[in-house]
Amino acid sequence: VVEVVEAEVEAAEVEAEAEGGEAEGGEAASPFHAHFEGVPEEWERDSSEVAYMLDRIARAGPEEKVINSLLYWLLDSWHRAIGHGETVVAYAPEPFLLRRQGAAARLSGELAATGRLVELCASCGAYDEEGLCVVTEDDVGDRMLLQVKQIETTATLMASIRSACAESCPVVLSQYDALLRSPQLSLSTLERVEFDALGAMLDLEGSFVASRAEAVRSALLEWRNPELLFRYYDDNRQDERMAPLIRRWLRAIFQLSGETLREIRRASAANRRHLDMFSEEVLERWYAEDCPGTSQTKTLFMVGEDAGSCLRVISSEGSRYNKALMGYVLQSHVRVLVVTDNVGRVMARPVVWITALV
Repeated sequence: VVEVVEAEVEAAEVEAEAEGGEAEGGEAASPFHAHFEGVPEEWERDSSEVAYMLDRIARAGPEEKVINSLLYWLLDSWHRAIGHGETVVAYAPEPFLLRRQGAAARLSGELAATGRLVELCASCGAYDEEGLCVVTEDDVGDRMLLQVKQIETTATLMASIRSACAESCPVVLSQYDALLRSPQLSLSTLERVEFDALGAMLDLEGSFVASRAEAVRSALLEWRNPELLFRYYDDNRQDERMAPLIRRWLRAIFQLSGETLREIRRASAANRRHLDMFSEEVLERWYAEDCPGTSQTKTLFMVGEDAGSCLRVISSEGSRYNKALMGYVLQSHVRVLVVTDNVGRVMARPVVWITALV
């Protein structure tokens, strides 16, 4: 990525020199000078540290490939912005999506917003005598992972809220929009808006979510792609049966309710009707650690995404097929026999159920 950017910069500077000649003092006029004119010096310095940011993210999760997750999120958010309000017919001829009226303006706005968020990861905490960024162990550990996931999650949350409750929660949206335009944007201020946004989505007070900050941060770190949780809700929010279930599930994930994921899966009345058909001995064997496969919610939720199947969250089909994921993650009589890589991504998986013969 860095090589491509450097090549484009060099080509643009050559073109500018050919068109504009020499600037005062005999130096070639830079086509990027106008972009930084009147901008605080710290912004200009931060914007030059994209290479450090990419290196820090890659080293923070070399096996988990957090850098891939970041790019995945960016491309998805840009594509959604371009296609907002558009009806796309399969195999339709011109005009292409980006050539449609208003698409370029929507993309430009989304690029500016996501650029400000990604810039937070590029900010450097300390510099050496030569002015180069000093990368510490803290910058490439869990803190770096949390920063990336927090940025992805907050942006996905806000996009979902903008679609689902723009009229009922205008305050958090206006705070977010103002923050993106502010030089005071930081990870701590972004986190405060994130807590308010999570509360707005789950019908909770932002102050209550903030009081459970450690639990929320812990969940963000534990889930491989936490932004997909809110993307999934956004795709299914119009379904009167699905939306309440997903909200209940999300509250349990972030420890914002009085019940745990295990209690939902094993003790809820709807699931007990099925589980009560089996003896306690059978259920103990089914729940045992040495029972083949896994019933971990994090694995079940990602089976479609990892395999690229019809159950994946980000899909051209929207929520047409992935509704079935709720049946996997909310029912404890479902397991998957998985083959995973060294990070836990599912490479192959048959799904199994425990069923009573009557």
